This record gives sequence, C-alpha cells and structure tokens, in this order.
Amino acid sequence: MMKNKFSKEELQANEWIKRANEDELSANVILKEEGGAPNTVCFLSQQMAEKYLKAFLIFHKKMVS
Repeated sequence: MMKNKFSKEELQANEWIKRANEDELSANVILKEEGGAPNTVCFLSQQMAEKYLKAFLIFHKKMVS
C-alpha cells in the first residue's frame, strides 16, 4: 500500500481551498456578465472567506465543526 505524503489535515484543507477557488471562479463569471447579480457575488465572497478560514484552521489543527 502506498503511503500518502500529505497529512489528513493537509488533504482536508486543500479540499476547502479548492471549493473556495470554485466560488471565486463563479463570482468572476458573474462580475464579467452584464446584468449579473451583485448580491450573489457578495454571497460567494462571504462563502470563500469561510472556506479559506476553515482550511486555515484545519491545517493548523484547530477545532472545526
């Protein structure tokens, strides 16, 4: 069996970063589209902040629920 070189926390943090990056892509598409909903961009930005914070806390092995 091949051992993963990344810790469980590193893998979990990376997943949250990927999700936040997907939100950023979506927000950028909305911003480029004429008539895009600014409140949706605000919501996605808030979600990105939460996901990046969660990744940070997981990586540093702080309690996250």
